[in-house]
Amino acid sequence: MKQKMLKAAALLLTLVAGMAVAVNDVDADLMQRIEESTKNIDSNIALKDGKAALADAREIEEMFAQVELFYKHKGDAVDAIEYARKSRNFATELIRQVTEKDFDNASTTVSALAKSCKTCHQVYKKT
Repeated sequence: MKQKMLKAAALLLTLVAGMAVAVNDVDADLMQRIEESTKNIDSNIALKDGKAALADAREIEEMFAQVELFYKHKGDAVDAIEYARKSRNFATELIRQVTEKDFDNASTTVSALAKSCKTCHQVYKKT
């Protein structure tokens, strides 16, 4: 019983540490991964590669959840929170569209996602 409690405590600490990393780890590397995944999904949708596009969409959705959480904890970034939420919602929509093999509408959604990224970067990206 004691070993189970220790394992559970270790798991909890790992999860909490992971959340702390996610909250403090919105950096250039994450943004670069988002940019690359957005380019990849655009290409995969054009190729009608549903499996690859679905993986990209899920990854994008997860990364924007991290961005949203970061800005919530940072504070004084209401617009950034909204941009991240909007982008995450685009990713969620892409998951649905790709699952339904609706590649035409998915292409439009990817364009909207890219535009949302660009708009946010005009305000928040450090040069």
